[in-house]
Amino acid sequence: ALATDATALYWNPAGLASVPSTQLHLMHNEWISSVRQEFVGLAHPTRLGTFAVGVTGLTMDDMERREDLPSSAPLGYFSAFDLAVHGAYGRELMENLELGLAVKWIYSRLDEESAKGMLVDMGLRHESVIPGLTLAATLMHFGSKFSYLDEEFDAPRTIKLGGAWQRALGDEGDSALNLAYDLLLLSDSDTESDADLGESKSLNARHHMGVEYDYRRLAALRFGYKVGYDSQAL
Repeated sequence: ALATDATALYWNPAGLASVPSTQLHLMHNEWISSVRQEFVGLAHPTRLGTFAVGVTGLTMDDMERREDLPSSAPLGYFSAFDLAVHGAYGRELMENLELGLAVKWIYSRLDEESAKGMLVDMGLRHESVIPGLTLAATLMHFGSKFSYLDEEFDAPRTIKLGGAWQRALGDEGDSALNLAYDLLLLSDSDTESDADLGESKSLNARHHMGVEYDYRRLAALRFGYKVGYDSQAL
């Protein structure tokens, strides 16, 4: 519900409708265990709506190749990476209601094996009559199946419902307090083996919540928490 800049290409394409001018967004995240995240997004508003393109990447250092039995030296090294190329469009349907649609091509590679496919996201964003409160809904990762080796599977189809409340602070209103909450409903991966076993897909709930204090758009202090994960929280 908060994303109203070029990053809406990734979070909720409906937020592109609120982009006031052409924006270029660059992001690099040096994460744990040599994992790196990259994002480049460009959004351009027109009279017909806002168009956006972007690239998301996930890379890591080469990993050691070993056999089942322990060995003092690796047999070699292999790499893994994911790549997504996005195209999106967002516009205002009516006063205080925005709609967005995104299409993305996904490519995933692990050693010599790879998978690729096309996915679609669709989102809505509504500025409510309550001052500062925005509501949003997104359908994510709907599209073709992926295939690694001989097994086909769906991307984790997700329904995301969220809300955000923003309050201007300071004498000039140049600072802000932001509160946000997202409910994610993720489907189990649908594989051929699941079908053979007669297993049905279910929705798993995840809760994301956070608070941000933005001081005059110069610095921000953020705190977030996740619920519904086996190994993630603060």
